[in-house]
Amino acid sequence: MDAESNPKLEYLYKEYARLSDKAEEVIKSAYDDFKLLGVVGAVIIIWKPVSEVVLPTIPKFDSTLFLLLGS
Repeated sequence: MDAESNPKLEYLYKEYARLSDKAEEVIKSAYDDFKLLGVVGAVIIIWKPVSEVVLPTIPKFDSTLFLLLGS
């Protein structure tokens, strides 16, 4: 019985290790997504005040780009 269960146990351990590695990859990917969401949110919040400071300092700035800068 011990000789028969050993290959099964070895297979189960390898499968457990593989699934553990996959779960770790998914968790890291989800964490990176949250970091990206935070950066994008910060850029969206800061963009309008920055554009209001930059636009008056550049007199030859094309007014059509004003919309793209958040105002």
